[in-house]
Amino acid sequence: MRLVLILLSIFSFALSDSAVGQSSEASSATRDDINKTKVLVLATHHISHYEDDFYPTLVDSLINILENYSPTIIGVEELSGAQIAEMERRGGPYESWLISFAKEQLKYGSAAQKALDISWQDADMKADSLLGNVQSAKEIANSTRLELINHLLASYRLHTAVLQWSYLSEEDQSNQSVIPQSTVEGLRKILNAADETTSISLRLAHRLNLQRVYPIDDHLEK
Repeated sequence: MRLVLILLSIFSFALSDSAVGQSSEASSATRDDINKTKVLVLATHHISHYEDDFYPTLVDSLINILENYSPTIIGVEELSGAQIAEMERRGGPYESWLISFAKEQLKYGSAAQKALDISWQDADMKADSLLGNVQSAKEIANSTRLELINHLLASYRLHTAVLQWSYLSEEDQSNQSVIPQSTVEGLRKILNAADETTSISLRLAHRLNLQRVYPIDDHLEK
């Protein structure tokens, strides 16, 4: 059975621990029920509003509870790389939204594209290929992970790149020469940021040894 965890930042807090999609009248699970995807939605205020008073230990018990559900997919309220690329292509009124919601993705993505001499589309295809390899691998070489991080950055998938970066030891992070120091500092800053994507989603994904998170935000309608 697949369990999808979706984290949304809204002005209320709600944690549903019920099995979504099953009839309340069902007295026992059928084979079809077992095969259904279950969805758990976690909604919270923006943690960044409480940055001065926030410590990761404040959500330790929440992480423990969510870990018990063992979600196989974690959705986060961030723009996808494909949507960022499309908004960048359209330009015009989308430019202000990119500054508001994808400034860091574009900053580190553009630097990675230049360093790799690659387009967003080619970087996106390569990142997908590498993700497929690491998701099925028992052991992942540092060189493979660093190559993946570079292509994730170039395809504007910043938070999955940060997740991959978190799997490297501090020693390996310090000794690598693939990712430029300016980007390394950015990855470390994001990894330690007081926001729900990092403090909850990436932390949980790391604990569950997941290899990616799934952006579910959408601003193209603007």
